Amino acid sequence: MSDYDQIDQGLKGLSRLTASSQASISFDAVWERAGQLQAKHEARQRSAMFAALFVVGLGAGMGVPQTAAFASDAPSITLSGGDLTPSALLHVTR
Repeated sequence: MSDYDQIDQGLKGLSRLTASSQASISFDAVWERAGQLQAKHEARQRSAMFAALFVVGLGAGMGVPQTAAFASDAPSITLSGGDLTPSALLHVTR
């Protein structure tokens, strides 16, 4: 049962009360319950956002290629290629 169904049932119960019994009802309790339901909703929303960001972070971390973590004399593949300056890529002559 969702929170909205609970609120609807509670409001239907309040509508069945007589005027004399309504005087003894504290509407502070109604607002307190509404606040509790809102807090639960916000907590679920924060948890969902955290889970989504966690999954995106894991996916981004797994998408990064692993490189050697030790020093070597072999040049890096990305740095040992041709001239990758913008002028060389655009074939600008001097």
